[in-house]
Amino acid sequence: MDIDSIKDIIAKSMMDAIEQHGGDTSIFKDGKSHSSDEIISMLDGEMRKLADAQKAEFEREKQEQIQASNDNKKYDIDEIIARIDSELPPKPMVRLTPKKAENLSVFENKLGGVPYLPKDFPYPAVKSGQYEGKPLRLLAQLNFEKLPHIPYFPEKGILQFFGFDGDEYMLFGMDYDDLAVQNGFRVIYHENILTDESLLISANELPEFSDEYGAFPFDGEFLLETEDPSECAATIYDVSFWDRLMKYCGEAAGCEFNTVGALEKAGFGSLEFLWEKRSNEYSCIGGYPYFTQDDPRFADAYKRFDTLLLQINSFYDRETCDEIMWGDMGVGSFFIPLEKLKNCDFSEVMFTWDCC
Repeated sequence: MDIDSIKDIIAKSMMDAIEQHGGDTSIFKDGKSHSSDEIISMLDGEMRKLADAQKAEFEREKQEQIQASNDNKKYDIDEIIARIDSELPPKPMVRLTPKKAENLSVFENKLGGVPYLPKDFPYPAVKSGQYEGKPLRLLAQLNFEKLPHIPYFPEKGILQFFGFDGDEYMLFGMDYDDLAVQNGFRVIYHENILTDESLLISANELPEFSDEYGAFPFDGEFLLETEDPSECAATIYDVSFWDRLMKYCGEAAGCEFNTVGALEKAGFGSLEFLWEKRSNEYSCIGGYPYFTQDDPRFADAYKRFDTLLLQINSFYDRETCDEIMWGDMGVGSFFIPLEKLKNCDFSEVMFTWDCC
């Protein structure tokens, strides 16, 4: 099949889709001759207008629902949120912006690439199980001498996060049975940094890794650009915020709740603002977390992991096709008990990721 035939099929499919959703295709039935490229270009514009109209309609319906919910409001949710904020004050964080790069220094803040690793340091590998001995791959590296400082985090040294890219289930080293077992992932802290690169491993000394698409959240490497520290308010996704929200709303209404929908129906008004203003959908260190699913720290076994050590969010650049992808637009996170962090003890870290 030649390229023009393929374009004709694409144009026909686009036209059918537009007509199915109430779009206007009359311009293409004017008796004039249009090339496949012209039709595809014009259809693309029509599809965009249709998508914008649907988005506007969705937003209008959402605002109507919010207004209806607020009209039936019986309780002061702002007072409850203020109470929660008094118990969960903002936490400092540093936002990290990944930028695609090549051949980054082993001393950089980055995702992927060649890790800082002395030649006499055992290269991290899976410790046990089906993939025992398989090498781990650098997921992220933080050089604290190049990062803005926030309380409790180290002021020097390099902290590394390794994951696994050879798992047939593509879990990147996460263990569903125990999120704190550093078997398929590893967190390594180098307190004192060697500056003589002849003493460090180089790119040609790295083991081979999988080149299968999806085996790791990204390909290549990304420089982590930083911003000045900022304050992050407690997010709706954080188990500590969620538990308090359900508890205090239950006390106000004299019953138990376990969903936001139930709160809205009970008369607390629309809580849409909690997702719009109480979200931390950034890559960062510190702050409060973001999840696409539930916070795994609902389980008692993980409640001690009270501090967000590192969060890496998915993104996709339409122009360059650069991407970081945890499954389907998910997020990967590492948590640590605060006392462990204060002591620069990274032997006890929880690794989790989820996606839409």
